Amino acid sequence: MNNMDREPQLTSWVDTSDDDEKDLLIKGPLMRSSYYWLALSIADPWLHQGVVIEFINGDGDRQYLPLGASLHGIVKQWVALPCGARAIRIRDCDLNSRAKVVLSEKRVKRARTIWSLGYQACSLLLSLRRHDVPDQKVWIQQVLNRWRRTGLGETYQQLQLCKARSPTVPLESWWPEHYAQTVSQTAALKTKLSNKIRNQIVVWIFASGDMTQDGFVATLESCKSQDAEIWIDSRIPFATPGHISARVATIDMLCDEPRWTWCLIVPVGAKLLPYAVACFYQASVNQSRLKVIYSDHIHGGVTSSVESTPNGINLKPDWCLERQRAAHYCGDVLFVDRLVLAKYRALWSEKKLMNRAYIPYTLLLAMSENHLVDAFHHVRLPLWLQTYTHQLSELNTVLTTHLYRCGISAERIASDDYVAKLNYASAWQPLISIIIPFRDNAAITQQCIDSILGLTEYAEYEILLVDNQSVEPETLTWLQDIDKNPKVSVLHYNKAFNFSAINNFAVEHARGEVVVLLNNDTQVIEKNWIEAMVGCLALPAVGIVGAQLLFSNGLIQHAGCVVGPQQVATHRLAFHPLEAVEKCQEGALVQEVSAVTAACLAMRKSLYQSLGGLNEQLTVAFNDVDLCLRVRESGLRVVYTPFAQLYHHESLSRGKDNTPEKRRRAAQEVEFMHQRWSIKGYQDPFYHPMLDARLANFTLNPFPQEAIDWSQV
Repeated sequence: MNNMDREPQLTSWVDTSDDDEKDLLIKGPLMRSSYYWLALSIADPWLHQGVVIEFINGDGDRQYLPLGASLHGIVKQWVALPCGARAIRIRDCDLNSRAKVVLSEKRVKRARTIWSLGYQACSLLLSLRRHDVPDQKVWIQQVLNRWRRTGLGETYQQLQLCKARSPTVPLESWWPEHYAQTVSQTAALKTKLSNKIRNQIVVWIFASGDMTQDGFVATLESCKSQDAEIWIDSRIPFATPGHISARVATIDMLCDEPRWTWCLIVPVGAKLLPYAVACFYQASVNQSRLKVIYSDHIHGGVTSSVESTPNGINLKPDWCLERQRAAHYCGDVLFVDRLVLAKYRALWSEKKLMNRAYIPYTLLLAMSENHLVDAFHHVRLPLWLQTYTHQLSELNTVLTTHLYRCGISAERIASDDYVAKLNYASAWQPLISIIIPFRDNAAITQQCIDSILGLTEYAEYEILLVDNQSVEPETLTWLQDIDKNPKVSVLHYNKAFNFSAINNFAVEHARGEVVVLLNNDTQVIEKNWIEAMVGCLALPAVGIVGAQLLFSNGLIQHAGCVVGPQQVATHRLAFHPLEAVEKCQEGALVQEVSAVTAACLAMRKSLYQSLGGLNEQLTVAFNDVDLCLRVRESGLRVVYTPFAQLYHHESLSRGKDNTPEKRRRAAQEVEFMHQRWSIKGYQDPFYHPMLDARLANFTLNPFPQEAIDWSQV
C-alpha cells in the first residue's frame, strides 16, 4: 500500500436549494444540540466505500460525521448534532465522488441524551462478543483501553468504523495512537537489547547522487539514539556534526571490521524511527536462514518529526519477487547479513553516484537470483521515514540485466509510479484445456464461448463445455450446433450440481498440459489473456495463476483474494473503479496473493491431479480458496495478473444463496474452511494486519494493533 493520503480533498460545493430539500435528513436549523437515531438503507451500497453526514453549522462551515454501514448498506447509529446545524444530508465519504447516495428507507428520530448514552454503552459491551476477530482477548482489551482513554462517545463512533462500509480512518488520527503504542511497547525491548546492538550491529549511511546536506544531518540525527555504531560512506561530501559520533570509511573498511554481524543500510535522506534498530535486530534473532530484512515506512519532509502525522504510509506485503521487480516496494532501508554485504560490496564502490533506490534495488534483485524466499523477511511495522521521492524508471537498466540473467521475457509498460509494469511472456506454448461448466442459460454461455473464439489469439486451446443436466430446448439446440466447432467438445455430467466434482470430471477428459477453470458467466476482454496467464505460470515455483475480473459496469470484481482473519476470503478491491488500482498502487501488477477465484484460474493438469483437484465436500464456495491454500502448502505460489482481463457477470447462471437450503450449505462450507485452515488465526502474508480486511480495500484498520507479537513481525 503506497502513499495513503492524510485526508480526502474536500469539495467546496454544497447545494442547499429547495429542489434538493427532499434529499435532506433534516432541513434545520436545529434549535438545540441533540442526539439523533438514524435507521437508513442505502439503495446501491456497492457504489460507496462509506458515507458521512454533511451539515452546515451555526458559523456557516461544513462539517462531516462518519457513519458505519453494513455490507448491504444498512445504517443504524446514534449521532450528536450541534445547535444551529442545517441542511443535514447523507453523502459519499469521498467528497470528490459524483455518486449520489440514494436511500431506499430512512428513519430519523431525536431522543433524550440518557437514552442515547445507554444505547451506546450497550452497543459497546455487545461489541466485546465479536467472533470475527483473530484474538478476542486482544480485541476486548483494545476496546476497553480506547474507552478509558477517549470516553464512551468517541469509542462508540470508532466502533462504527469497524462496519463493512465505513469511511477511511484518517491517517492524522491513526498515526499518533499507533506511534505512541509502539514507543511504549518497544522501550523495554531497546533497553534489553542495548548491549547486543552495540556489539553486533552497525548502521551504514550511504551516498547517492541526489543527497543534500539537510538530508544527511536529518539521517544522522535519527541514527544517534539507536545504540548501534554509525559508519558513514566516504563518498558523502558533507561534514559530520561534532555532537554525533560516527566513522567515515569505505565499504571495504566496513566489511573488514570483524565484530558486527548485521548492518542496517540507510540512504541519505531516510530517518530512522527511535525503535528501528531494536525491531530489526529482534526480527533476526534465531533466524539462521535470513539474509535481508525490510520494513514498512512512512513519508514526510526532511524537517518532519517522526511523531507528527506523516504525509503517507507504506504498509507492505511479505516478500514477492514480481512486485519488487516492478515497484521496488521493499524500500531503501535494509537490514543486511554480514556475508551478503561483503558479497555485494562492489555496489558501494562505484564512483558515479546513482539515485537512492539504485543500490537497494540492485541488491535485492541480485539476492533473489541466489537465495530462496526464506532469506527475505518483512517487519510489519513502519521503522523509517522517507523524505525524498524516486524516479523509479531510472532503474530499468538494472531490471533488464536481472531479467536477462534469469532467462525471463516480459513486456515492459512504462509508468511514473513503477520501475515498469511487467507482463510476463514465455516461449512455452502448451495445449490449454478451458473447462466451462454450465446448465441451461444458453445465451450467457454462448456469450462466453463467442468471446473466447472471437478474441483469443492463443492458438493451442480446446474448450470443454460441461453440461450439468440442461433441459431447455434452446440450450440443447445450441449444444448440437456448437459441438460441431473443432475447438469445442461437449461433456455431460448427469449428477446433482457440485462445482468441484464437475471440474474434476472435466479435467479427467482434458488433453491439455494446462487447464483453465472458467465460469460460463465470464467474457473475454483482452485478446492475449491466455498468453498472460501462461507467462506467469512459467515463472519459477508458480502453481496457480488468476485473472483480473470486472463487473459488467467496469468496476473491479476480483484482483486476487485476501484470506482471513475476519472472513474466509475477500476479493481485493471489489467494487472499486480501475482508477483506484492506480491510486493505491494495488492490483495493477503481477504479484503473489494467497488465493484467486476459480471463475478464471490456470494451472498445470499434473499439479491439479496430484493435489486431488477441487475438494468435492465444497460443492459451491471456497473450493478455489482451498485449492490455492493447498498449492501454497505444497511450496508453490499463487499469482495474480491484471493482464488477463475478463468480465464476470457474477452468479448469473447459478444464482445467489438466498434459500434456507443454500444458506445451510454455505454455512457448512464456511465451517469446513475454519476447521481445515484455522481461518481466524490465518494472517494473509500479502495483506498487512494493520489494514482493514473486511472489504480488502487497503484502508487502515480502525483499531491499530496494540500488542506486538514478535513471532509475527
